[in-house]
Amino acid sequence: MKILVTGGAGFIGSHIVDEYISMGYDVTVVDNLSSGNQHFLNPKAKFEKMDICCDKIQELIGDEKFDIINHQAAQVNKEYSSENPIEDARINIIGSINLLQSAVKHKVEKIIVASDSSAIYGEQYYFPAHENHQKRPVVPAGISQYTVERYLSYYWNNFRLKSISFRYANVYGPRQKYDSNKGAIAIFCKKILAGEDVVVYGTGKQTRDFIFVEDVVSANVQAVTSSFNHEVLNIGTAIETSINDIISIIKEKANSDISIINEPSELYDEVRTCLDIKEAKAVLKWEPLCDLDEGIDLTVDYFKSLDNK
Repeated sequence: MKILVTGGAGFIGSHIVDEYISMGYDVTVVDNLSSGNQHFLNPKAKFEKMDICCDKIQELIGDEKFDIINHQAAQVNKEYSSENPIEDARINIIGSINLLQSAVKHKVEKIIVASDSSAIYGEQYYFPAHENHQKRPVVPAGISQYTVERYLSYYWNNFRLKSISFRYANVYGPRQKYDSNKGAIAIFCKKILAGEDVVVYGTGKQTRDFIFVEDVVSANVQAVTSSFNHEVLNIGTAIETSINDIISIIKEKANSDISIINEPSELYDEVRTCLDIKEAKAVLKWEPLCDLDEGIDLTVDYFKSLDNK
């Protein structure tokens, strides 16, 4: 099995690559390293530093004759997309079409695509949200990712390119970035372990559906061998947890008494998010196995190990 993983040097993508390699698959990683980390690259994977929008990726797909493309590379920063909508569209829409055209031309069997559920659904009006929930993206990142889903439908209907689009909940775990305003659990771990007070935007009562990265990986593993034509699936836990509760758990595990500093809510910050995952269970025979307590344990241990290096 030959698999191309775009964004394979990133937080989620690198974990997927590691698991594919462990299963004996022949994996090639494409990443321009704009946000990926070269240290996360699996040495057993082939690596091509390139942009998903460039012509060279078409040559690569033609030369390597991949069975599957796993497309994890995307622009998901909501604020950035609002400030740079053209660049957001270039990466998410044009880059994805570039892969889809190449997949059809070179007879790739199926494509797996990742997206951000909260950017697509916007503010939910029922919980947990089924895949049929109204799509209310309020930023270009959500619009572009939802547009890619519509293109996947087009390529199935017209070219019979099999596809599965994953709408991820809030993914956390080892390797997540902590040097921006994204990745709340990673930021909280780093701050609390350093003995620094934590800034929370809003009351902290806002909830999220937090899913450990290895559970996301297992969905991507199941997608390799599962039978489907064109699917859109939520990947989460169907459990809501407040930001305040997350901080309390991390503080307890770190034996910390740091304080919380509340700031005004950020723009595009949903009050509640939670995903219905019945379809993923039915289609992929998948379900999340790592509970929040165990996942945060593993994440805290990871950030402790970074401090000891």
